[in-house]
Amino acid sequence: MPTSAQRLTADDVLDVVAGAIALVLEVDRADVRPDTAFSSLEADSLALVEIAEIVEVELGPRSRTRFRIADADLEALRTVGDAVDYVLGRA
Repeated sequence: MPTSAQRLTADDVLDVVAGAIALVLEVDRADVRPDTAFSSLEADSLALVEIAEIVEVELGPRSRTRFRIADADLEALRTVGDAVDYVLGRA
């Protein structure tokens, strides 16, 4: 994982997002890809909030700026790739 001086890459973010999804939803990490839809994982709003919190804790200190994932924004994220793009746009 990069230090705070290094810019986060899509692979860095995907690794953390997929790990958080696997932990919270108890799915195999190998089954979580950028094109995986949250609906196919049966992720409800509470699970998405838990996933977002893990991502904030893991990546927030390593990003250029501290960021938060707004609960309202979670509803717009349809796929894992959407989540990665969202984080990269704010980190």
